Amino acid sequence: MSQNEDRNIQGSNEPMTEAQEKEAAHLRDLEQTRRQAKREKMARRKIGISGKIASAFLDSKLTPLLIVASLLVGLLAVTI
Repeated sequence: MSQNEDRNIQGSNEPMTEAQEKEAAHLRDLEQTRRQAKREKMARRKIGISGKIASAFLDSKLTPLLIVASLLVGLLAVTI
């Protein structure tokens, strides 16, 4: 957040005092730390069966071939 945004949050156009600037900086740091902790928590979660299947398809070199084959089968089904 910029100082202007901090001022708008306070609802005043007056310049911020040094104490207010420190408080705003502390709140920004605290919010950043919370976001980082949340990202790390999400990264540690175990993946379920659907996540494992998705991971296998994302890492496989056969995935584009399966997609093309599925499209051709669908096109064939529509034309017949």
